[in-house]
Amino acid sequence: MRVLGIDPGLQGALATWDGKQLTIIDVPIVKARARGNEINLPALADVVRKLTPFDFAYVERNSVRPKEGISSAQKNGLVAGILLGCVAMCCRKIERRTPTQWKRDMNLTKDKNYSRTRAIEEFPDYYDLFARKKDHGRAEAALLALYGYKQLQTIKPRKRLEGRL
Repeated sequence: MRVLGIDPGLQGALATWDGKQLTIIDVPIVKARARGNEINLPALADVVRKLTPFDFAYVERNSVRPKEGISSAQKNGLVAGILLGCVAMCCRKIERRTPTQWKRDMNLTKDKNYSRTRAIEEFPDYYDLFARKKDHGRAEAALLALYGYKQLQTIKPRKRLEGRL
């Protein structure tokens, strides 16, 4: 089973975990003239193609933060929507979790640096992917993929009731 984890945002990443191998790709961006960075749509399509096949996707549900400007909120929502749309084309099993939900279950805090530290602990062979302070998006995508993988491992199969309607 291969699980995709997505930390949405222009500094986010997409990560897959199958219990043995971790693959991480940063959200591809392109510099726009006056508007700052934007998602590079053709490159994003290539990224999703490279990461397929995956069985489930776990995406962090973003929301408007206090004191966040209208423009930033709109950009964050657009980025999340684009990511969800691309993933939905490859996978019908998408779970969205708020940061509070999945971070609580993974014993994480709001501190992005702590997420990097935990990613290094969980994936020591991939230390170099989380070495820089700006790699927090990679760390959270990897931890979200691990969270999804663990969630799916704990799901008990339904008992089939023979002879009942």
